[in-house]
Amino acid sequence: MINEMTLSSQIFLVIFILIAVVLLFYYIYYRSKEKKSDYKHSYLSALKHMAEGNNRLSIEKFKETVRANTNNIDAYVKLGDLLRGEGLFQNAVRIHHDLTLRGDISSEEMQKIWFSLALDYFEAKKYEHAEKYFRKISRISEFHNEAFPKHLWILEKHKKYNEAIALINNSSLSKNPDMKKKISLFKVVEGLQLFDKSEYKEARIVFKNALKSYPQCSAAYASIGDSYLKDGRNDNAIKIWTEFCRNNPEKAYILFPRLEAAWYEKGQFSKIIELYNSILKKDPDNLDALLALSSIYRKKGDYDLALQLFEGNEDIDVSQPAIQTEIAHIRFDKGQYKESAKQSLDLLDYKYHQYLCEGCGYKDDNPFWVCPKCGEINMIT
Repeated sequence: MINEMTLSSQIFLVIFILIAVVLLFYYIYYRSKEKKSDYKHSYLSALKHMAEGNNRLSIEKFKETVRANTNNIDAYVKLGDLLRGEGLFQNAVRIHHDLTLRGDISSEEMQKIWFSLALDYFEAKKYEHAEKYFRKISRISEFHNEAFPKHLWILEKHKKYNEAIALINNSSLSKNPDMKKKISLFKVVEGLQLFDKSEYKEARIVFKNALKSYPQCSAAYASIGDSYLKDGRNDNAIKIWTEFCRNNPEKAYILFPRLEAAWYEKGQFSKIIELYNSILKKDPDNLDALLALSSIYRKKGDYDLALQLFEGNEDIDVSQPAIQTEIAHIRFDKGQYKESAKQSLDLLDYKYHQYLCEGCGYKDDNPFWVCPKCGEINMIT
């Protein structure tokens, strides 16, 4: 009897333990599923708020997500990106950098993290660190469109022109016309560094090499001529500048002052008049050549000849401010002060060509290819 009771008690105990284990497993499974559901809901809510531009709520929900699930790498990356957007650069860097130390990151995820770190450092103006991560992703097409211009800007800002050229050549934009101009100007700036050291022949080789990327580069032509002048080869300078003006009449005005000075030095100033007339013969509405020729006639005292360039000229619009300014000058020099003053009142301080740095807004009446204020390459070509 006692044995039967003992056996029953043992069976009951076993059944009780089994039921307890089942309930425990069920509780763990249910809570785990519930917890998983919670962080999935937080993650989806974060994405929704992010899409709506509600960064504050999105940040809160991403924080909830990573607290509940430390394996959600995308949530960490997006949380850091949002903090960067709010100006919290150090917080963004800390989150993204900590991710690089984890051993469970896939190659694809690591590339996204590097990209975010590069942007963190760029926005924080820590360009050396930003460049390090831009280099890691420079050949990854997914991030190319946003990373490339920032990476190129850093290299340009720090005068790493060879690296900038390599970056362009290794990118999908290597055939882009604007990038070809950039390469040409980078090479010109390299040449100018040699020019400043009085290494004129070596500089000239670099300037000529710049023309391979962009054959119409006015900076290269200007600098080649300058190097010839320094070597006492004035005729070579005049020849290459004249060649540029004849082949590129729309940009010839950039080199007009150099040519005028060179011909004046040789005592053959009439040659520049011949050049201007030859340009106008091919391109009658070339305003730059017209104004340059008028200026010469005016300075020589040939006022009527200067005015004839504009009066009755059907190829140009004489109402243009640049022409009105020149006519006002002619009439003033001719002694027609009242007429000149009347025109001048509406044209005070007018500049037909003023060169502007797109980076910092610096202005100058003379052409410059490297901004003297911020050091950025100026896209006058």
